[in-house]
Amino acid sequence: MQEAEGETAQEVAERLMTIPQAFRHGALQDFENMVAGSTEMAQYYPHVQDLAAFAQEVLSLAGPK
Repeated sequence: MQEAEGETAQEVAERLMTIPQAFRHGALQDFENMVAGSTEMAQYYPHVQDLAAFAQEVLSLAGPK
């Protein structure tokens, strides 16, 4: 998944939903890891102050796996 600086949670969720189902799980796992405190993806979202809250919003907007 190609991250884009400045994206909103809604934009990220919409992009996640365009990923083929076979690959979507891995992308969603990155956001689940962010909710759990991982900062591994922080470089892709420098505009985000609270990565965990951002990731939680993305996951809630993207719906169930």
